[in-house]
Amino acid sequence: MALWKQALSIAGMAGDLKAKALLLENLGSTAQLLGDPAEATNYLVQAWDVAHQLKDPELDDRVLKKLATSATAAKDRPRIISAYAELLARAEAMGDTSAQAQDTAVLGRALLDTGKPAEAAPLLRRAVKLFSSQGKREDASLASYFVGQAMTILEDYMGAVDAYREAALIARETGNTAREALARRGVGNTRYLLGDFDGAAEGLREALSLARRSGARDIEASTLMSLGNVQFYRKQPKEAVGFWEQSLKLARALSDREMEGESLGNLALAYTQLRD
Repeated sequence: MALWKQALSIAGMAGDLKAKALLLENLGSTAQLLGDPAEATNYLVQAWDVAHQLKDPELDDRVLKKLATSATAAKDRPRIISAYAELLARAEAMGDTSAQAQDTAVLGRALLDTGKPAEAAPLLRRAVKLFSSQGKREDASLASYFVGQAMTILEDYMGAVDAYREAALIARETGNTAREALARRGVGNTRYLLGDFDGAAEGLREALSLARRSGARDIEASTLMSLGNVQFYRKQPKEAVGFWEQSLKLARALSDREMEGESLGNLALAYTQLRD
């Protein structure tokens, strides 16, 4: 990479934009191969800027796609959003519905992760429809799950329940038991937020059974945590303790410190109530 950096400096001084763009692209690709997506993203952002100046559509498109990939690997949300928004616009202009589905889903997820659920939700709903129309049911299920998350944040709990149920139904049709468990957990947790503790317990027990059947221990642990919450607020602290003790055991096995801490805190609260 040292020689390319030296060549980049020479190209910059000579005002050779095409050489500069290609060298920046190569540096970005090499950084990505070496396992440094953040550095790759920085080089590719510069390469894309130079490609814009050159008005070279082939180079521009190639660098943009590499930038989108590196930004995703680096979890650089702002650059994911800008890259995929541009990719989506180009896919729409070309009438490429396959690319539109993928770009819409990634853009919606990135917006959701940056705390913009109102912007994310319509994109994710669109992704569900596009994936479904293309027979990509697994992708449709995942997109519907994220619609549920967006609706929950927006406090549209019935909308969230509908989205989670759709995700669970598609997951069952495709035989993805772990995904179905995740979606059923979403239904149960949302029912809990609605104050429907019986409905929450029913949904969460179904999610627990599915998680255990699929071997998804992380989903099992979080579902046990939620079941403990439901039982505690149903004024059944003994039952809550049973679920939280199981979630604690699993959290430790998974080295999930956050869940371990939450389980311990909940157990302390329940033990205090039981002593009183």
